[in-house]
Amino acid sequence: MWRDDEMKTRPTASDASNGRPAGTRAPSVPGGDRLDDIAAVAAALGDRTRLRALLALRGGERCVCHIVEMLGLAPSTVSRHMSVLRAAGLAESRKRGRWVHYRLPGLGSSPVARAALVWALRHATGSGLAERDAARLRSILRRHSEGICRLTVRG
Repeated sequence: MWRDDEMKTRPTASDASNGRPAGTRAPSVPGGDRLDDIAAVAAALGDRTRLRALLALRGGERCVCHIVEMLGLAPSTVSRHMSVLRAAGLAESRKRGRWVHYRLPGLGSSPVARAALVWALRHATGSGLAERDAARLRSILRRHSEGICRLTVRG
């Protein structure tokens, strides 16, 4: 039986036909190997801050500045968390000028990610912290977003 660390470098018959160098694994991205998708989604959902960020996206697309303000974290920290969510297929992004806007994934996303997202959002909604974050986000969105973004850049 192969140990997990041996499986990472063990060449397979399909290596030559899949365009990857022999002995390498497919990246953990939506549409990749199902087990890789599950592992990436589980790891992404295993962090409380990332769950809070996902909950912020329930109401639609959000500028990263809004997420930074809501979480009270450094922009680089939030960007790292959002990168993990994107890599797992749990969030999508687009750049608009200097700002990155995040949203929940569309119908073309991984079925694993979609199912996990539905489950996580359903069970996280209603927690005390989720309710406080939602109230904080509503307050942030009522303020002028350009002002928040300028503060974030200087901070």
